[in-house]
Amino acid sequence: MEKIRIDEDLGAMSPLRMTYSEQIFIKLADVLNEVHQLDHSVRFWKLVTEEYVRAVISRKQIMESRELRGHPDLYPVIDHSVPGRLKKLKRGTGKLLDHLKTPGYKDRLHHTIKNNNTLLAGFKSIPGFKEQMGGEELPDQELVVFGPGDRKARKRVNELACKSDDLFIKNMIRQIPTIFVEHFYSLYNSVQLFDPASKTFHVMGNFSPGRRQLTIARYIEAGSRLVWYQNGAFIGEIVNKYSRYLSHSVADDYRTWGWQMTEKDRPGKAWFLEKFRVAYEENSVNVSGKEYDLLLCFPKLSSRVKERLLRDGKKIIRQLDTDLYPGILVRPQPSSTLTGQSEILQSLFSDTRAVLSSGTSSMPAETASARCVVQLSVPATNFLECIYMDHPTMGILNNDQPTDLVQPWYRFLEQKGVLYSDGDSLAYGLNHMDIEEWWSDLVSTDGYREFKSKFARKTEL
Repeated sequence: MEKIRIDEDLGAMSPLRMTYSEQIFIKLADVLNEVHQLDHSVRFWKLVTEEYVRAVISRKQIMESRELRGHPDLYPVIDHSVPGRLKKLKRGTGKLLDHLKTPGYKDRLHHTIKNNNTLLAGFKSIPGFKEQMGGEELPDQELVVFGPGDRKARKRVNELACKSDDLFIKNMIRQIPTIFVEHFYSLYNSVQLFDPASKTFHVMGNFSPGRRQLTIARYIEAGSRLVWYQNGAFIGEIVNKYSRYLSHSVADDYRTWGWQMTEKDRPGKAWFLEKFRVAYEENSVNVSGKEYDLLLCFPKLSSRVKERLLRDGKKIIRQLDTDLYPGILVRPQPSSTLTGQSEILQSLFSDTRAVLSSGTSSMPAETASARCVVQLSVPATNFLECIYMDHPTMGILNNDQPTDLVQPWYRFLEQKGVLYSDGDSLAYGLNHMDIEEWWSDLVSTDGYREFKSKFARKTEL
């Protein structure tokens, strides 16, 4: 494998992340095929082991600095450090509890696959999809195993690890979780195949390391088709996006929100945004009934962008005309950490107009409560949710690797006062416009309608 320096970026929007992940997937496929005496594609092993690859990348510095001889994890644990006994126990206990909530799962799974050729995964909460597109939702279940499993398989893994002179590869092989080694064959053989060539699996969402995904992987390897659906704004707007690389590399077709960049892309309805539409319409009121003038939406305050986001947020709040915009709601991205994002944003509230949202309340409801939604960073899924609903929105463009497809549309939106370069220019724009008049003029243009058709399409082609 190509050496990558410790200080190089392996984030979700780094080209190195895709290159490095592909190298790891290929190596894991070779190892696991040999261990289990299979001849399955890299595509199959991507569907099965993706969570472990993320865990490997998160622990890259440790895995290339010292030899790891501890017992491998039962399940992949994504952590920058080697997980201790407590973290492993919590991971295993959580899986067991979820597993116990789904009695009779295998019978229901096999019955669903046997009796349907169009099979869905991730569409349970998407209004109208099943009614319009057909198919039956596959149940899911956590993979839970008991006992020591096949110890000979672990011995074969360790022998292969010892053959490598590269410390990182040695550790990566030796630490393959037991669910992919000792317990893999029993899980693999529990999947019953019912005429795979006649089945098409429609998937929306991120990779989910449960029994459903293992079943899909086995069926795809046996000749079924896999159709993956876009579930976020970044995928069509950023050149290097890990989730797009991953889903494209395993899918036969990739259904987008209206755009096409590769032969696999199939433009269609932005089904992911339908859930937002239903909740938004339940909370929608006319302009005079809006609780707030502006909703300021912050993305994740990562160390790379935190300073800029806070600076732009402060500028917007301080420079806005208080007569034009007396009511401002600030929404942080929800956080599960003890010190959440809302605590960090307290620094913005010397201006008493600003009300802090918890970030955990309904996004569609808070969107509907404001005359205009301001994104502190675009691309953003909520930006396209607003476009989908023709709700006034604007934002600060923060994309240093835009796709060729989106670049002319960014220029169009900048010319129309939708996208800005910083907080100063956005505040100036707001202070010199009538939101309702500006937005009414914009949505009536051919350019806006074409942009919406490509990036937040409401109908199937």
